[in-house]
Amino acid sequence: MSNCFLELINVHKSYRTKSEEIKVLKGIDFCLQRGEIVSIIGESGSGKSTLLHIMGAMDIPDEGKVLIDGSDIATLSLKDRASLRSNKIGFVFQFHYLLPEFTVMENLKIPQMIAGKSGDINYRCDEILNLIGLVDKRDRKPDELSGGQQQLLALGRAMVNKPDLLLMDEPTGNLDEKTSQKVMGKIFEILGKFEISAIVVTHDIKLAMNTEKIYKLFNGKIHLEN
Repeated sequence: MSNCFLELINVHKSYRTKSEEIKVLKGIDFCLQRGEIVSIIGESGSGKSTLLHIMGAMDIPDEGKVLIDGSDIATLSLKDRASLRSNKIGFVFQFHYLLPEFTVMENLKIPQMIAGKSGDINYRCDEILNLIGLVDKRDRKPDELSGGQQQLLALGRAMVNKPDLLLMDEPTGNLDEKTSQKVMGKIFEILGKFEISAIVVTHDIKLAMNTEKIYKLFNGKIHLEN
């Protein structure tokens, strides 16, 4: 029996233009265990974002299998895949994608409302605000926050439904080095506290070196660097 929470088996993915077929992923085998934090590095255009979308059940492979907590995503309906993403996976992107017309607290509530969570939503959101250090900003709008605070709020939003897996695509790409270190320090602190599995896709080798393993995506294949 596999110990992988996320497992990719011989995954292929291609895109077709008017004139050619572009093979992006060419047989990816990968295993992420529960509580493991790893990074994936690679040059721009190497397919990192495509790979992350497949790992997060936002897309399915042309060939091969993607198993998330034992479920083959290709066999799930669109509704069930959406439920899987909502309940088991959190996403943090380079741009925070916060809703500007809503307050910090309201941005946190939205994922719980979409997932149909019951119970005291306010309590969970307050818990998250304490974790990310934004309790005193709960009634502010996103544009009243600094860049680092906006990204921490994006992290909180990704964590509010208690995911088993956190996927991050260049999470500090829009931040200066000092703010980047602060934000990632908080991210790693929270991941360690809750033993969440996580993948960081980045071009920043300094950031990657803070994870347990570094993989490199090159020419459609993934290799363990250390």
